[in-house]
Amino acid sequence: MGAATVLILLAAILHASWNAVIRSEGDRLRSMTVLCAAQVVVCIPILLLLPPVSAVSAPYICASIAIHVAYCYFLVRSYDLGELADVYPIARGSSPVLVALFAWAVVGETLGAPQILGIVFVSVGIVGMVAFRTSPDRSSLVAAFTTGCLIASYSVIDGIGARASQSPIAYVGWLCVGEGVAMVMLHRALRGAIGVDFSDMSIWKPVGGAVLAMASYGIVVWAMTITPMGPVSALRETSVMFAALIARFALGEPLGVRRAACCGFISLGAASLTL
Repeated sequence: MGAATVLILLAAILHASWNAVIRSEGDRLRSMTVLCAAQVVVCIPILLLLPPVSAVSAPYICASIAIHVAYCYFLVRSYDLGELADVYPIARGSSPVLVALFAWAVVGETLGAPQILGIVFVSVGIVGMVAFRTSPDRSSLVAAFTTGCLIASYSVIDGIGARASQSPIAYVGWLCVGEGVAMVMLHRALRGAIGVDFSDMSIWKPVGGAVLAMASYGIVVWAMTITPMGPVSALRETSVMFAALIARFALGEPLGVRRAACCGFISLGAASLTL
């Protein structure tokens, strides 16, 4: 995949970074809502400069917004119940195989042996990072796996929708606008108005996370318009390695020999995806 591979790996780093921002916050639902709302502010001026998306992609955008809102809720729920280094691998590790299966069933995408092996290696390595916990929090694992299923669903929808949009970047922009509006409405329904104080420096962490999130997903959606969805999803989920390192050095969460070995396994899978 060449340059696309490098960009997807960059997206993985950005994705792990904004998840660390959300996990580090006290009120994670509020932080996630601020993050999504900030995307609206950033995207609208950009959308004015981009060509409109094809009307054919509108149903995909609407479906993806609904799934993204559910994803945000369950991701926050997962982080409320568990640590970044435990939740993130399950949420991300369960999605590459599902994306490959969905893409095969829905649009008939087929993969070669190295790509199939790479997807399996990445997924097994990711799940292996939490498979042998002595006292797993079952609620956090269920929430994380639900998050993974939602990731797989919106990834395939966005892969198809972006291909039909004639403008993948504009597609992501409208998706972010819709997601931001919907998350503000959800927060209002569950907790009331957000009440943002820009003089509070802590508010700028999720705002910065918004930029990371948009850049990360924009790269991934663009990549899915030029290459099969399964390998893109699996390569993106190498973000688990970066999340493990961030969790260890920024959040003070343990890494350990097993998780380090699983990171190596994920790297091997990622290498197979580029063959």
